[in-house]
Amino acid sequence: MESEEESEFSNYSAQLPGIGELDNPINNNNEIRRKSITNDKWFKELNSRKINKEHMNKIIANYLFIQGYSIPLKKFISEAQIKFDFDEKLLNKRYKIRELITKNKIEEAINEINSLDVNILKENKIIHFVLQRQRLINYIQDNNLSECISFAKNVLLPMVEGDDFLFKELEKTMGLMVYENLNDAPEKELISDKFLEKISSKVNLVILNFLSGDKTVHFNLEILIKLMMLMQNELKNEIDFPQITSLSPLSFSIVNK
Repeated sequence: MESEEESEFSNYSAQLPGIGELDNPINNNNEIRRKSITNDKWFKELNSRKINKEHMNKIIANYLFIQGYSIPLKKFISEAQIKFDFDEKLLNKRYKIRELITKNKIEEAINEINSLDVNILKENKIIHFVLQRQRLINYIQDNNLSECISFAKNVLLPMVEGDDFLFKELEKTMGLMVYENLNDAPEKELISDKFLEKISSKVNLVILNFLSGDKTVHFNLEILIKLMMLMQNELKNEIDFPQITSLSPLSFSIVNK
């Protein structure tokens, strides 16, 4: 029996044109002659397809919920006028943790995670290491080398014992100490705001999955995008059409013939 999410995806798939609808002629050798669909015709076809607005709004709400975007989610639900049940207190907590990490307040973020459940970091060794490593990086950025060495020895070294991968990650991080300008280091990504955002996203998903227990967390928007790209790869073997070349910002290839 189909779940509600599977039913929604079936509805979307049913609205997509099949290869047979593309009217590719067949020659005498029973081979499909390659056909092109121009951008104008392609977008006209896309615009003619009716998408259930409520289903799409729920998919967007699901994405905001999973990512822990508390304020945007509540605003979107209000403006879209849809029903979307969630634990507001827990969502606010996840949002706060994301915000603390992106602001590089790592120790506060760890305390907030532990206030949810101390087993979250105990059972996710790599994420725990990544967070503690960020504290090490902050000592390096502050040029506090004595505290850096002490922290690495007393906190991080016991965490990586017996784990070659994490040990190499620690070595790589300690290598930042030899650079007067950290932006000259090969590992300069570790000091970027983008890297903090990446950490916050991974921590958020770890928390969500841990607290979900036996419940399945459905990444509806991500599934739709993967399905769309899979169908695009299949279709491009048969015809030339405007393909999605970038999702952010959204852009298409150009077919004029």
